[in-house]
Amino acid sequence: MAKVELKQPVVNEIKELLTDAQSAVLVSYRGITVEQDTAMRKELREADVEYKVYKNTMIRFAIQGTEFEALADDLKGPTAIAVSKTDATAPARILAKHVKNVEVLEMKSGVVEGTFYDKDGIQVIASIPSRDELLAKFLGSIQSPITNFARVIKQIAEQKDGGAAESEAAAPAELPEEEAPDEPDEPAGRTPDRVLTSTKYTAEVYIETTQYGQYQIESREYAVSDGVSAVGLRAAGRGSYIRFFDQTVTEAGTVWYYDKSAGDWRSQALGDGLYASPVVVVELASGQTYFLALPRTFALRENGSREYFPEQDGILRTTKLRDGGVRITMDGYGLAPDCVTDALVLTAPFGLDWSVDNCAKAWVTYVKNGDSHWCFDGYFRKSPSNYIPSGTNYYYCCAASYCIRGYLGRMSRCKEAPALVILSLDTMSQRQNQYGYVPTTPGSEWLQGDYGIGPGFYDTRFNTDLLELYISATRRLGKGMFEETMNRYLAFFSQVADTSHIPTENGGWLIPDYWHPDEITAPHTSLNHQASECLALYHAADLLNRKDLRELADRMLLAIVDTGSGWVMPNHNLYYSIKPDGTYVEGDYPYLTYNDLYDLRKYLSSSERPELETLTYLMGEKLQWMQNNGVTGYEKG
Repeated sequence: MAKVELKQPVVNEIKELLTDAQSAVLVSYRGITVEQDTAMRKELREADVEYKVYKNTMIRFAIQGTEFEALADDLKGPTAIAVSKTDATAPARILAKHVKNVEVLEMKSGVVEGTFYDKDGIQVIASIPSRDELLAKFLGSIQSPITNFARVIKQIAEQKDGGAAESEAAAPAELPEEEAPDEPDEPAGRTPDRVLTSTKYTAEVYIETTQYGQYQIESREYAVSDGVSAVGLRAAGRGSYIRFFDQTVTEAGTVWYYDKSAGDWRSQALGDGLYASPVVVVELASGQTYFLALPRTFALRENGSREYFPEQDGILRTTKLRDGGVRITMDGYGLAPDCVTDALVLTAPFGLDWSVDNCAKAWVTYVKNGDSHWCFDGYFRKSPSNYIPSGTNYYYCCAASYCIRGYLGRMSRCKEAPALVILSLDTMSQRQNQYGYVPTTPGSEWLQGDYGIGPGFYDTRFNTDLLELYISATRRLGKGMFEETMNRYLAFFSQVADTSHIPTENGGWLIPDYWHPDEITAPHTSLNHQASECLALYHAADLLNRKDLRELADRMLLAIVDTGSGWVMPNHNLYYSIKPDGTYVEGDYPYLTYNDLYDLRKYLSSSERPELETLTYLMGEKLQWMQNNGVTGYEKG
């Protein structure tokens, strides 16, 4: 079993980071938000400044006997270090800019070209322009060390408002016309509350709340540039009868619905009818289509859970009128003060292709087995028995929505799919908390018992799967629409990796499965989490052109290699997890981890990297166990 070394690899890593460094600055970062951290890291990264978070003891060991040893006295509290090997003033200059706007940030001290500067001194260094700016201003007079010019530059900055202000004043006020994104056309009489824009699609978002007696209906409409409109609806308050949809049509049409007793889809001419199918589709002769997910009622339970009441499912009614038209109404029932009723209406100028497995069919598939429900505020999955609370019809919001994955897979053949994908992913983005992850809001008995992790915990696997959904959506919808959401999460994950990883003997990083804002006992790392996270980071690095993400993925891959044979049990199965002390625990899932290793190896296969040998070995052992135990459902490759 490979030994997990807790100190030396990190110390070596810091020493390597500081080798040939022109400067290093310590900063206190406690309380910084994800948005602030993301913006700061981006600017530092663009200036080739390495920004890392390490334990103070690790930094202290690494700087012993070096020119950076004077920083040791300021290694107290949460500390990050910014290092540059190309521009001596860049770390202080960029950090100072963000310190002005973020009260919780504070530069502690720094070493610049071998000279130590305390808190006040590093502020002076921060006022020194970049080397390129100095060359332009002083015609080469900065060839001597920066420390000899700090006083002169400070005086010039005070006299001329500083080079940074001049740079800002010289910057163009807006993008050149040819680079500016197209502004979407606004529907007459309406102004969108938000606009989601990508290189292929635009979605205008309209938010409205309407009061009806003792209840209200909140709506969130996504008007997509391809002519499709998807509206999520939620009723709350008190009422025995809630009308979500009321439309009169004057042309012939067809009603499609799922017959539960027959287990199949049926159709009939638009006329008098009453339907209780999870989804009803009304197609008119003109091609206009109404995709109606009927109302479902949920009680709001503790820790963000939902209790579903199937006996209170809504209905769709079609009624022939005397003038020849047909009235279409969708109603919900039994709304109580502690309940909500959710529905969805999608309209499109075209009919559904019933020869393929379209989104209406997929919706019913997800609902009829009782495992998943769409709700106004996300997709909810059946709560495990060890979640708090749990019960027969209890559900929790899961970041890893396999329903969304299904709609993404149908985008090439189902014209209604993009609107459902945009609505669903934007809804999930609204659940991203201030740290940057989508929390699992219920409590978990075993996480609470083993690690002291309470409700609202970070599950790396669920959030990694959600990241893959955003990556896949970006490839299909075009760049831009969900990049902010992805960057927020990636900033959070990078910070967790920096501060909570378990180093392996050759410098790899094992990332724990769970995290919580409160102080907790360090949890385990499972192989399936590690492999899936590693692959997602590679995908994100390719999509966003992020070198730092690729480097982090490489560290995680190295950790799998470092621990390689330790994962194999005597019966050829794999252990499920490794603890921070290096011990392996419990048997693995039947085939999930094998598939994760398969996908990771497949991604790396073109690179002919040596890590493939370890992945192939682990897959071979797992495959032997699966074959010996009659396991099916795994990747055959």
